[in-house]
Amino acid sequence: MNFLGEMHEMGWLKLRTTNLIRSEVCLTALLLAFCGASAAAEPQAILLWPNGAPGYEGKGSEGKASEEAVRLNEYGEHIVSGIHHPSITPYLPLATKDKSTGAAVIVAPGGGHRELWMDHEGYNVAKWLRDHGVAAFVLKYRLARESGSTYTVEGSALSDIKRAIRLVRSRASEWGLDPERIGVMGFSAGGELAALASSRYDTGVSNAAESSRP
Repeated sequence: MNFLGEMHEMGWLKLRTTNLIRSEVCLTALLLAFCGASAAAEPQAILLWPNGAPGYEGKGSEGKASEEAVRLNEYGEHIVSGIHHPSITPYLPLATKDKSTGAAVIVAPGGGHRELWMDHEGYNVAKWLRDHGVAAFVLKYRLARESGSTYTVEGSALSDIKRAIRLVRSRASEWGLDPERIGVMGFSAGGELAALASSRYDTGVSNAAESSRP
């Protein structure tokens, strides 16, 4: 190859390398933007009792013998135990007339009151409801039958789901919800909790507290 041919070949390689580098930079930027947007859109848990749940209020392990923990099974399922700070995680539909129905559901995962199976009995259900126009709130409630627990189903866990209903109802306007269309559902132990909430609610106190009736 003569000198001019070599220069031409080198120029072509340089141009190709530059284009590849630009493509990689653009792809990296797109991936970072996508990851950032996904992280920003990830729902954040809302504490039901910001100052501490009744019977716990910052008193260490008075209510439970263990700290909150998350384990993964062989299928990647997130299983939570040791819950001291009950919460709801909101999954809200798009605030458009054709997407949002105005209805809301508190979703209570199961686990025998010893743990909570958060994915297929919680987050996945909530995502499906959200995508069909129903606001969903995944409940993380205190566990009455976990080893060392002094919480109770009817005293602690029931208080958590009733508190969740009140919280959602109190923020119905903010979230574009109908305060008269708030329901509950659950799986296994969560189903028991939903049934209790449906029969042992209170109507609230005028100008002081929202009703816990689903």
